[in-house]
Amino acid sequence: MLTPCIFFRTNRALEKVNIDEIVLIEAKKNYIKFWLPEKDYVVRSTLQAALSRLPENQFLRVHRSWVVSVNYIGKLKRESLFLIDLETEIPVSRQYYSEIVKQIFILDTEMPNKKESEFSENDPLSLKLSRLDSKKKASDKNYH
Repeated sequence: MLTPCIFFRTNRALEKVNIDEIVLIEAKKNYIKFWLPEKDYVVRSTLQAALSRLPENQFLRVHRSWVVSVNYIGKLKRESLFLIDLETEIPVSRQYYSEIVKQIFILDTEMPNKKESEFSENDPLSLKLSRLDSKKKASDKNYH
């Protein structure tokens, strides 16, 4: 299967970049900057024009000036997001937040109150798993 890619014209040559390498795209006036782990490319274009050529399920518009690859989102809040392995904070506007939430898969990890929960710490499987975990911790201590 072919990996989607784009080419950037630079120094009278075309440089190939796999779409998966694009971390985020920033817009300033009539220019956009493609941020990659090792290199950045600045081109004269609009953010909307760039988005129209990229896989829509992989890139999310999070602000009027920012598009982020879903692959690099580490944490999302209402007002900002953080990239994986970077402490870089990218603004998220209210206008785009609801659209972002519709496009990503979310599982709520907060436990319901004890009475509502069907999980019991005393069921046979939970007890076995906790014993396995305690055995593993004990063997890890003996190993070190």
